[in-house]
Amino acid sequence: MISLRIQKIILLILWLSAGLILFTKGAKNLGCISENRVLHISLLVVGYLLGELKSRMILFRSAARDPLPKDFLFVVVMMGVGLVFSHLSMPVEARGLLQIAIGFALLRGATFRVRRLVDEQTALGSK
Repeated sequence: MISLRIQKIILLILWLSAGLILFTKGAKNLGCISENRVLHISLLVVGYLLGELKSRMILFRSAARDPLPKDFLFVVVMMGVGLVFSHLSMPVEARGLLQIAIGFALLRGATFRVRRLVDEQTALGSK
């Protein structure tokens, strides 16, 4: 059986890597429309806001508790959905927006999980 600490670290690495991959893919897709700066910036802001909303409503609850098997499955599903967007015939703007939103949500969830791990270590050290 894998220890709880190792499970937390594995989930953190999954969130970070999936978030970075999807955020990078989304930024690359939006780079195709960089000649229209207003649209580019607008899509980045909307992607950020959607990702922030998703991270606060869903991922922060997951990061606040000990990892469950469904948390690992949830990250894999989010990665899969984000990567499937690469193969769908949809406007590049929509694809980039969704990838940025999902990637940013995963990155925000990972930062919350890091904060929780640091707080746990600090609490253990002060005992």
